[in-house]
Amino acid sequence: MAGGARGMSEASLLMIHNAWTFAIGNAAELRKTADDLETISETSANAYLASINIESEKLKKLMDAETWISPGDALLWGFATDIDGELYSSAVPEPGEDGDEGESGSGKEPQNNYQKFFSFRKENNK
Repeated sequence: MAGGARGMSEASLLMIHNAWTFAIGNAAELRKTADDLETISETSANAYLASINIESEKLKKLMDAETWISPGDALLWGFATDIDGELYSSAVPEPGEDGDEGESGSGKEPQNNYQKFFSFRKENNK
């Protein structure tokens, strides 16, 4: 992932996956290709981990499953920082972290659809 601002459209999806390729050759060449793919996948995971706020084990499972991520989840997990030009912090806490009750527990009304989404999600995931 590149840059501090990583935008998505509401009509977009983000797919994360391990590296893959097509290969031909003898056993040694195919083993090298497999080793190269592991190196590429690990490098991609490290790039994600520098910006996202989920654990490496969860990221590995998502990459292994070739996961499509919605804009809301991409924002929640830190893959995206804005949706349709509205900027947000990538450090959205999980429900219950550090006693944070989210927008709904702070006495403030959510200001936009994404704050409403996260507020609703936090309230219903307790």
